[in-house]
Amino acid sequence: MHDIIMIGHVSRDIIESPHGMQRILGGPVVYSAAAAARSGADVLVVTRVAPEDREELRVFEENGAAVLPLDSVATTSIHNLYETSDHERRTVKLLQAADPYALEDLPGVVSAEVNFASDEARVRYNPVDVSMGEIYATIEEAGYEPVREEDEDGDERTTERERAIEGELRRQRRLVIGGGLLTLPFVPMMIDMVLREVGLASPIPMALSHPPGWLEFVLATVLMATLGKEFIV
Repeated sequence: MHDIIMIGHVSRDIIESPHGMQRILGGPVVYSAAAAARSGADVLVVTRVAPEDREELRVFEENGAAVLPLDSVATTSIHNLYETSDHERRTVKLLQAADPYALEDLPGVVSAEVNFASDEARVRYNPVDVSMGEIYATIEEAGYEPVREEDEDGDERTTERERAIEGELRRQRRLVIGGGLLTLPFVPMMIDMVLREVGLASPIPMALSHPPGWLEFVLATVLMATLGKEFIV
């Protein structure tokens, strides 16, 4: 088992300044792995790159770290433009991004099943090859907040899980209430539409049944940005 497993994207950096232009392989994982390996730690780096860029990962082995390359459609690339020779001002532009990571990418993870409806994941892993800390780090890298185990008797784990569930319920209540309020302006329109469809006169005032198009657009956009995004994976 390795002392440290680092997960992160390398970056094919383009550095442009008044002194000229250079291309280097950068990214926090490059420098962190080099520092840890040179300090005597057994380091494994898990990173995603395009197949044609794998040769550039030799920098890890040159610094004493092992590397597990995973295929990606593209390798992350960043353009750094320094406007002054003292490098005090910089403009950063992301040129392309590598594919995200998954739990199954970790050495030692046998399987991972995720239920987005309940916000839970079941992970089978070999503790000899991977630690819970590394699994937590991968979950956070994917943009989620894991519930961490604090002690062995399970009490703290249960408490943390209950807190997470309560927090999720509060969030869902806010979404339902907020979504309901944003949906209210559409109710008169729907009633008017149904009545006209069955041939009945609508008692809904024109101002309510046919609001300005820009107002409908704004309300629909806010709905999609709040309640609707929950259904977009």
